[in-house]
Amino acid sequence: MRFTGLAAAALLVTAALTACGGGDSTAEGEALSVFRIAYLPNEDAAHVADARASIAAELSEAIGLTVEEFITTDYAAMVEAMRLGHVEMAFFGPLSFTRAHDRAGAIPMAQFAPEGNPELSEIRSVMVVRADSGIYTLDDLEGATMAFVDPDSTTGTLLPSNVIIEHFAGRDLTLDDLQTNGRLFSTVLFSGGHAASLTAVQMGDVDVAAISSRFITAGIERGDFPEDYLRIIYATDVVPGNTLAVRPDLGDDLMEQLHDFLMAFDNEVFFYGFQGNADLRFVPSRLEDFADLIALDARLNS
Repeated sequence: MRFTGLAAAALLVTAALTACGGGDSTAEGEALSVFRIAYLPNEDAAHVADARASIAAELSEAIGLTVEEFITTDYAAMVEAMRLGHVEMAFFGPLSFTRAHDRAGAIPMAQFAPEGNPELSEIRSVMVVRADSGIYTLDDLEGATMAFVDPDSTTGTLLPSNVIIEHFAGRDLTLDDLQTNGRLFSTVLFSGGHAASLTAVQMGDVDVAAISSRFITAGIERGDFPEDYLRIIYATDVVPGNTLAVRPDLGDDLMEQLHDFLMAFDNEVFFYGFQGNADLRFVPSRLEDFADLIALDARLNS
């Protein structure tokens, strides 16, 4: 049932893109009339608008094309839009990128890295509660209210779900169990974005949220909440960071232009607005770095 809902959402988005003039997909080597970038709903926030505008303006000048933005409904819709040739570039979570590569041939181009250091480009999934919560460890999760981000979110759903399933191994829990009210959590919701999950914890709407560690750092940096307001009860090992990927049929010349642009891009308005850290820069993203995530996805969805 989850697949059916996501597929329907994807069809709605691709229809919308076509209605907006995004249906003119191009074969490899054909000249594009516009270059379209897809964003997730949580990337439509006010503090991200200037960031999106800044990269769009500079990219347009660099490649000589009009750059348009589209806000998709979720990760699945973003993958489907790329598969159908309705967008040229998108910001994927790590695991959603592996699916975009599998289903749409998406090619990884770049990741965020502090000070442009590739060794610092990885991220973690964290499970976070309010500091005044009585939840301190994974043992305390049973009966709690839980916010995940999106069924296809790496740090917001799949990595923490794997941790929880392994921690409660004697319960033989499945991914569906974790997403069903009353199985482990009293209530489970999908917030649609890391920032929304974090807000739900802050407001006391849920006990626990699973999010990317970068949203904690960015929230503190922007002054959204004091550093001691939240408590992290678990952090996973690192995984490759969010990946900027492109569709595979753009042609060698445009691919080279995009690579050169991204590696030289140093607009602090973009990096601060998009990730809450003006010191971030793009570094190359490599397909081989995603092998462990591909295996995890297969195991959780088997």
